[in-house]
Amino acid sequence: MKYKILPQIIIYLFCILLFSQASFSADLLPLNGIWKFQYGDNRAWSHVDFDDSDWQHVKVPSLIKQLDNKPIDGWYRLKFDADFQFDKPPALLIDSIRHVDETWLNGVRIGGKGVFEKPWSFTQTNPIELPRVYSIPEGLLERNNNVLAIHTNIGFGMSQGAMFPGGAGILRGGLYLGNPDNLENYLQKRLISINSIDVIFFTLGLVEIFIILFLLRDSIHIFPEFPWLLFTSIIMLLGTAGHDFFYIHNIQWISINLILIISLLCMPLSVALYFLAQYQNIPKFWVKMIVLIWGVSSLLIIIPTISSHLKNTIWYIWMLTAIIFFFYALLCALIGVYEKRIGAYMQLFGVIIFLISIRTQWLPDAFLGHRNVQIGSMIYRYALLFAYFQKIKYMQIDYKNISKRVIKIADDIYSDIARELHDGIGQHLASLKLQVKLASLQGKNTHLNNINTELNKSLVDFRRLLSGLHPVLIDQHDIATALKLESLHKKKTCGINIELRISKLKLDKHFEHHLFRIYQECMNNAIRHGKADNIKLKLYQKENKIILSISDNGKGFDSLKIAKENTSGGLGLVSLKERVSLLGGRITIRNNKPKGTNILIIFPI
Repeated sequence: MKYKILPQIIIYLFCILLFSQASFSADLLPLNGIWKFQYGDNRAWSHVDFDDSDWQHVKVPSLIKQLDNKPIDGWYRLKFDADFQFDKPPALLIDSIRHVDETWLNGVRIGGKGVFEKPWSFTQTNPIELPRVYSIPEGLLERNNNVLAIHTNIGFGMSQGAMFPGGAGILRGGLYLGNPDNLENYLQKRLISINSIDVIFFTLGLVEIFIILFLLRDSIHIFPEFPWLLFTSIIMLLGTAGHDFFYIHNIQWISINLILIISLLCMPLSVALYFLAQYQNIPKFWVKMIVLIWGVSSLLIIIPTISSHLKNTIWYIWMLTAIIFFFYALLCALIGVYEKRIGAYMQLFGVIIFLISIRTQWLPDAFLGHRNVQIGSMIYRYALLFAYFQKIKYMQIDYKNISKRVIKIADDIYSDIARELHDGIGQHLASLKLQVKLASLQGKNTHLNNINTELNKSLVDFRRLLSGLHPVLIDQHDIATALKLESLHKKKTCGINIELRISKLKLDKHFEHHLFRIYQECMNNAIRHGKADNIKLKLYQKENKIILSISDNGKGFDSLKIAKENTSGGLGLVSLKERVSLLGGRITIRNNKPKGTNILIIFPI
């Protein structure tokens, strides 16, 4: 797939989304004045003579917050004059109000959409951004002192922040009086526009899921975070797209409100688990505890039989876990940038945009209507996908270098084997041939003794060569015993002191094989290059990690020389790092003070 065109496609679709709004006609009367708002529900608040002098003044359009112990709905009131000549009784246009409304003019209800629900209830499919056009009965509208009262829903719970993604209240556009035919025409254009935007979000979501399931399906098994990316894509697609679409087409067989709240509750967890699968930097115990708290609180929020007052407290527990999840994701993204991981900048960009989008009070109140979370989550998901395309591109660029390095390593190994055969066993066999010839000519036992000596040396060299090609000790013993025997052999052959602290571990033989090779490479480097005569080895398990630590008192290493070897394709520490990477581990190499080297390798289990 030509991933380079993805940003162009996304930008093009955003342009459609942002500029596909219907336009107003010129013969509209905007309703301006002092808007007031009060939490709660009282039918008397729709009356013309009701005294609203103690109500709070609000800006329209603006975001109405859901506060502690406040009702989940409220009323707007506006007093206005209509000194404008209409050819026929006008209609009222509310360009965009969030969720349910009942609209009253001069004490008479002229319209309403959606169904008001009890706190913490998610049973109805209600509108989100849909505009309202309500006909005004003839003779109801006065030239002066009209009162518009709008009862609306501002949240789903009575706790701070328990509101719908994107905010609540009258969020964009404004309110107008105008010709009913013109307003109906405008309404139809807006509905087409809203449906088109929903189709765009659905399409982008399906394309994203298609990419993961079909183009990157093998990566789901290779990269442990990919299933969480797929899960995040599905819940965000279901929860934040198509809400208006379901309402417009009267699809009632599924509660989109319930799907929306489930998506809202699952979103922080899926984001955190995506990064946890990559970094594995939190003990499993704490992960299980936090996920358990999140799961119980989420379930209690959804269960309808739990009392509303208890759910108020549970909501704050859930919010605490959500903050932990999002903070962890942001921290991991920053760590990725610090460690210069491929695609880390795109991941950080996606996380930041997503966090901004879910905190709608940071954005202008009319900014993109309720689409903030939809757009933010889509940018987040595509940023993660783009990060993986960066990795794929990096792998393509690095493939030739890896191939050259593998060929060079193989050539070096073959050269070492040939040299060992020629200088070791070959010399012993030549000497053996000479001794056999002399023994046959002279018949002396001295030559037979020499033959026996040369045969023993050849056998020792042959066994050492085999051990270099394949660690037989691992086939016969567990990793702890094999390391102890190998260390004992090094003591005898190299005359060095080795201090061991090895725990009994039950590991996969494949893992043990690589671990043994890593140990051999580290020991050989310390003895051959570091000229060390004292080495300390520690191998133990800590929580969900295997830790290997090797310290020596040698002359240390030249970091510039090592960097040159790595970039030039020389063996150096390249094979060691590649073997560690193969096991998903991390290696840290430091010069000890005053001398020596410390190698710390951490493997996830």
